[in-house]
Amino acid sequence: MPIQTLMELLAQGRKARRVRTTKTTLRDPHAARSPRALCLCVGFLLIAPADSPLLAHQPQPPRPDTLILERWGPSTRTPFRRDPLEATIASGAYSIPQLGAILPSADGVERTWREPEHADAGSFKDGKAAGGYASVIIRREEPGIELLHATGHGMVYINGVPRVGDAYGLGFVTLPIELREGDNELLFAIGREGLVRYSLSSPAAVVSISTSDPTLPDVLINNLSPLWGAAVILNAGNTAAQDLALEAVIDGGKPMVTVIPPIVPLGTFKAPFKIDVTGAMTDEPTLSLRLIDLGPDEAPSTDAARAVTPPLTLGPAQTFKLRRVRPTQPHTRTFISGIDGSVQYYAVNPAISTPTRAPGDPKQPPAIILSLHGAGVQATNQAAAYSPKRWAHIVAPTNRRAFGFDWEDWGRLDALEVLADAKRYLYHNPTRTYLTGHSMGGHGTWQLGVLYPDLFAAIGPSAGWVDFASYSGPPLPSDPTPMQAIFLRARAGSDTLAMKANLSGRGVYILHGDADDNVPVDHARRMREELKDVVPGLGYHEQPGAGHWWESSDEPGAECLDWAPMFDLFAHYRSVSDREVRSVRFVTMNPAISDRLAWVTIGSQVRPGEPSTVSIECDPHAGRFKGTTTNVESLELSLAALVGTPTSVELDGDRIEVPKTAAKSLFLQRGGSAWELSSGPDLTNEVPNRSGPFKQAFNHRALLVYGTHGSPAENAAMLAKARFDSESFWYRGNGSFEVASDEQCLSGEFEDRSIILYGNSNLNRAWAPLLGGSPVDVRSGAVQVGDRTYPGDALACLVIRPRHNDFGTSVAGIGGTGLAGLRLTERLPYFLSGVGYPDFCVFGPEVLSTGIEGVKAAGYFRNDWSLNPDDMVEPE
Repeated sequence: MPIQTLMELLAQGRKARRVRTTKTTLRDPHAARSPRALCLCVGFLLIAPADSPLLAHQPQPPRPDTLILERWGPSTRTPFRRDPLEATIASGAYSIPQLGAILPSADGVERTWREPEHADAGSFKDGKAAGGYASVIIRREEPGIELLHATGHGMVYINGVPRVGDAYGLGFVTLPIELREGDNELLFAIGREGLVRYSLSSPAAVVSISTSDPTLPDVLINNLSPLWGAAVILNAGNTAAQDLALEAVIDGGKPMVTVIPPIVPLGTFKAPFKIDVTGAMTDEPTLSLRLIDLGPDEAPSTDAARAVTPPLTLGPAQTFKLRRVRPTQPHTRTFISGIDGSVQYYAVNPAISTPTRAPGDPKQPPAIILSLHGAGVQATNQAAAYSPKRWAHIVAPTNRRAFGFDWEDWGRLDALEVLADAKRYLYHNPTRTYLTGHSMGGHGTWQLGVLYPDLFAAIGPSAGWVDFASYSGPPLPSDPTPMQAIFLRARAGSDTLAMKANLSGRGVYILHGDADDNVPVDHARRMREELKDVVPGLGYHEQPGAGHWWESSDEPGAECLDWAPMFDLFAHYRSVSDREVRSVRFVTMNPAISDRLAWVTIGSQVRPGEPSTVSIECDPHAGRFKGTTTNVESLELSLAALVGTPTSVELDGDRIEVPKTAAKSLFLQRGGSAWELSSGPDLTNEVPNRSGPFKQAFNHRALLVYGTHGSPAENAAMLAKARFDSESFWYRGNGSFEVASDEQCLSGEFEDRSIILYGNSNLNRAWAPLLGGSPVDVRSGAVQVGDRTYPGDALACLVIRPRHNDFGTSVAGIGGTGLAGLRLTERLPYFLSGVGYPDFCVFGPEVLSTGIEGVKAAGYFRNDWSLNPDDMVEPE
């Protein structure tokens, strides 16, 4: 090749390097060569002999843009997934795979990185890879921040940083991500369909309002009270977005301004905002929403050492269409959730011609039917599946999302919040509240029915499955190991059958299609058999030839939901007052979830997560209570059931004389081996509104706090984990968990809120003030459990403790003893229903190959929050 031609090539290479572009391209990582590399190549050509063997060397073929790795085990609801690829990520041994690279696993089967069955720019599909991984290479000619739009994946690592996915294909997930110059890897955890789509775009501003996934109310005619809405805010910046607010205006009316909490770098936050509706006069009012920079002097910033940063560029205002309807029409209503301060909605199909009826009206007030939707169904569609009733309001909560939490955990709490709000809002008969639901909502009907028998006069599950073990697995071990038993107790609230006795005295109607290929009719038949001696007059119907969803007439209402014989049974049941109850038989697996029936409240258990039962009779005229208990350490007896004054209590053979009292309740405590009167619960101990197990820490407007006092890699990992948890709860639970640094937490005002700490006592400055004194402690290089030390920098720990001097809230630690330990916590599925963690657990990388049996220590605290050696497992 002539020297002149070679020099022209070099000049072209230098020119290409000077003129850069922001365009993102998908390429083979070896395809682009720098001018320096070209110089070396040219120099070699110039000096190497013509017969050099190096000239005959053939370069490796370029890696395809997308490689996939097939799954190696079933996706199950377990605390620790067995995942050899995640193990390499946690250990720091992961590197971008090449075509044909082999990943060995504990099951002895090697998996090979290969090309997918179908792939093009922005998507790939491979049925055999569902539940596996895909490595996608993106090359950037210069670094920058982009918006990732992706769907069909459980999560994605962006150059090793975990970000939330869109496993259900809902289509609203947009994430600000940072790409570096050169090769970038998007490592997708492929969803259940084996199809992933993705694209990148440039953000129009640093902070912007997303038009996807709003939560908006209907405007009711004649309603003048402000309403709540929520919209997703994107921070496409490398610093926190602070001192911002949302201004909401309807049709040019009165603006309302709502301050937004700080949003972490590259973060998303679904921000609540208030709406003045007095200007809404059309059937489709237009809501205009815009961002406002308040500045540090006007906004209640929680960062005492706020960094001086350039002014944020804010995106344009966005508009949303609302509906303006009459209160007699089906509509949606929003409210602020006490779980996380987020805005949630529910749908109402109101009773015909009743909303304006006054309490003194002689006509019978309408009932409330709480109706729970199935998987993938919106609450609005659930309410619309019923014909309007003259005798009842249909109220449909959301389960926090169309898939949400299977009506367990935070989905269960959503149903309770909706019912409480609906009772405040709707004129109704307080003795006539009923519960029904279809499919997943049928399971929710069983769950809420056995957990909260006081709330419902009758229940009617349709096509409902009983529990995870019998429907979606994994099956529970018949002879669990001690460690398995510890973790099973943490999810015991899911055990529907263990609490079936609570349905005694309630109406129950079971509805199912006998040809259901989604939820087998065996679930209905099993519950009929289980309840035949518990519920006299049990209603039951199998629709011949019907599948999962069935509707055989053109009349309004879907028959698999709107079933007249079920409602006929409901009409024969009403709730009774505590004064009318003479006998209480109640079972709970965890008082933090379900603690009362009539005039009995269980305050604490002897062994957490095991059945606690009371069977107590009341003689209202003599003022006597007599009964038995199992696994109960403290309880409360309301005196509302008595006609006379209390005289005595006999529990488990212990007779207690009761002095005259003006109190409304009697509190009893098991002192040693005998029952005795107490002055009431000690609020520093475990009580129902503040106790374990671990997941309970997320129930009181939790603030997620990351550490800032480690190495750059450790600090980045803690921030990434807190952001990932916030994103995950937004995706699964329409949530709004705020994220803050340790410095912000210590300098801010966060009373009456639970705190979730990431890191350890060396890395997170808020750890010692909030978790100091815990018998389970995490520091760099070791975890301490009582007198025992577990050394190493690859250990992780979960722990829940009470928040000092803030009764009713908790502190949880999500800790790691080093960078590998921090990474080990990245994908723990504690937001997945059917999965539970005890009060504390310590584990290392072994769990990613052996599961629960790799846990080093786990257990439950005593009711005074001290370590209980008799209720923990520490395998040698």
